[in-house]
Amino acid sequence: MATPRMFEWTLEHHKLFLDTFILLGSDYKKAGVFEVLRAELLTLVGCCCTSFFLVNHFMLLEELQRKSESLFCNSNKVSIKGLYVAPIKLSSSWTLEHHRRVVEAVIQLGGLSNSKVAPKAVLKLMAEEDRRQGLTARMISHHLSGLSLLQKETQRLISSRPSCVQEVDDQISFTSIQVQMH
Repeated sequence: MATPRMFEWTLEHHKLFLDTFILLGSDYKKAGVFEVLRAELLTLVGCCCTSFFLVNHFMLLEELQRKSESLFCNSNKVSIKGLYVAPIKLSSSWTLEHHRRVVEAVIQLGGLSNSKVAPKAVLKLMAEEDRRQGLTARMISHHLSGLSLLQKETQRLISSRPSCVQEVDDQISFTSIQVQMH
């Protein structure tokens, strides 16, 4: 029998959350998207406060995306000034897909606490297309800091609701949903 432990939110959970979010249309304010994510989270966490948790996690993710978008736009303006670079090749914005690929690269490198997770290593693992679109190590560094804060704040939210969070087995499995889009 496995020893019960307090639930821990990992990057793998965040990636599955992102995959589901992107698959369902990236708008948590739509009732269907919110309810599917809420049901998945209830299965994962086993608690009654999934709505509270989801709303806060979405707000934190939106803030991270806004900050990354701002840095991305400012960096691209500076990088093409005075150069003969076709602006069409540069991405016009930081997207959830960029965020998802950063998360995937960090997971491949062993997680945020791993010393191998340097901005250049993350950028190297990301798709060639991302590098051609103007992503830089500086942008990735900024986003990694934000991702670390997002993960810590998410875990703090879970831990701050002891009346809701139940102890769960070490064998937690969070399966991504298979949604058929017609």
